[in-house]
Amino acid sequence: MVETPYEQETVLQELLERYPALLAGDDDNGAAANWLLIRREASLILGDTGGPRGLLDHLFVDAAGITTLIEVKRSSDSRIRREVVGQMLDYAANATVNWRDDALRTLFEDRCAGDGIDPDEQIRSAFDEVVDIDVFWSTVRRNMEARRLRLVFVADAIPPELRSIVEYLNEQMTQTEVLAIEVKQYRDSTGAHETLVPRLVGNTEAARQVKGAPSTRRWDRASILDKLMERRGAELVAVARRLLEWVDARGDLREAFGTGSTDGSVQAGYWDARRYLWPFVLYSYGRVEIPFQHIAKRPPFEDVALREELRSRLNAIPGVDLPPAAEARRPSIDLADLSSSESLKTFTDAMDWAFEQAARRSSSADGSGEGSVSS
Repeated sequence: MVETPYEQETVLQELLERYPALLAGDDDNGAAANWLLIRREASLILGDTGGPRGLLDHLFVDAAGITTLIEVKRSSDSRIRREVVGQMLDYAANATVNWRDDALRTLFEDRCAGDGIDPDEQIRSAFDEVVDIDVFWSTVRRNMEARRLRLVFVADAIPPELRSIVEYLNEQMTQTEVLAIEVKQYRDSTGAHETLVPRLVGNTEAARQVKGAPSTRRWDRASILDKLMERRGAELVAVARRLLEWVDARGDLREAFGTGSTDGSVQAGYWDARRYLWPFVLYSYGRVEIPFQHIAKRPPFEDVALREELRSRLNAIPGVDLPPAAEARRPSIDLADLSSSESLKTFTDAMDWAFEQAARRSSSADGSGEGSVSS
């Protein structure tokens, strides 16, 4: 096998799209093991809304919800020495401003729609540990808001000038990981067989010490309640416990826990072959999110009348006033508004009603029910 240069930069780009495991390089302790391609050639506004646009070669996320920006250059391109670094930092600075909220999810789902593939299946295929899709995207969103990124330069050969800059940046930046990966191509004399050999650059021991422990954790009920006690006190912990007792009493709901580095989350809902509904998320900072934006994408709550009914039922709680525009977002309710027994019951009654709609829709689809709307 003989080292063979890439004919064009696009060849290396296509290989990276087909074999994202190359991003792990040769270091088991370096980059993440699994990757999800959000988009190739992702357009990004640079500066103000009316400013110029950049075109990032690849945009990935990993299993921990860390957004990864990729720029690919051949070693013969003179820009790989220093110019590409300034370009990447420009992209990173603007990504944390312009790719907030659910922008990455939208980019990913738009790509999947164009390719005729199911976005949720793509995520579960890439990440076995993902239980709930909405929790995964919430983690991506929080990491972006905290400016936790990974910047990766990919080339057939990393010149010394770029290696020095990458190592310096990776040792100095605490929230952002900066790496370079060489992907050399080897072919036999017939050209019928080829091997790709990646090598990771920039993950020095000094950089690992700066980055410290991984930025995500797996929460559970006890740790969420402990954090809630620390953030808001015993009164709201009591409210959260009563809400979780209602979850247990139902007996038919699955739980999914978040992986946030600062605050934890738990949601309970349906996820089986016939029905899918996760209508609320409890956060350790003392709020309950109602993810209208997400539940609107699946039956039965793609029906605007059902979403309006759910909002109306939640607005019956004293102190809660979710406007119509909330049905396109992820509004939240302070746990303090659920502190009375009557208020909490109004909330859980609304959730019971929502789960009943999902159950009725699945029964109707099976031919065993009569309808999907109940008042």
